[in-house]
Amino acid sequence: MAASRRRANPLGLIGMGLMALGVVGLVLGLLQPWRTCGDDIIAAACPATGTELGVMIVGLAGFVVMFFALRRS
Repeated sequence: MAASRRRANPLGLIGMGLMALGVVGLVLGLLQPWRTCGDDIIAAACPATGTELGVMIVGLAGFVVMFFALRRS
């Protein structure tokens, strides 16, 4: 009896990579170990920079790509 093998979905792999990048960016953006604010004591209270927002948007795009990849399979 031959075992059926599923091939990896390239769109799904791209989506997983983008989501992983977004999760790492989200965690680093929330913790912000490198930043200090003049107004606040806690670094997480500092406003996000454009780079941090960009990484989070990449993670959101990865979620959307994964959603469509799963719907196609």
